[in-house]
Amino acid sequence: MASGEFAIPVYDILDELGGDQDINALNTVIDSLIHNMTGREVEQWAERFRRVHELHVLSCHECGRAMSEEECGDESTEERVCDECAGL
Repeated sequence: MASGEFAIPVYDILDELGGDQDINALNTVIDSLIHNMTGREVEQWAERFRRVHELHVLSCHECGRAMSEEECGDESTEERVCDECAGL
C-alpha cells in the first residue's frame, strides 16, 4: 500500500493538472488509477474504503448501481442484483 513519500508522485501529478480542488484533475487521476488496477483490485479497494469510512452502501453485484435496503431484501452480497440486471 502506497502512503507517505510513496504517494508523493501521485500528488505531484495532481498538482501539475490543477490541484486537488480541480474536479477535472481529480477525475483524470482517478480514471488513470482505476484503469491501471485489475477488477479484483478495484473491488478490494472499494470494500476496504467502505469499511474504513464506515460506508454501508448496498449495490448490485452485476452493474454496481446503488440499491436501497428494500430493493436488496434478504439477499446475500453474492446474489444481490438490481431489477434491471434481473430483467424485471
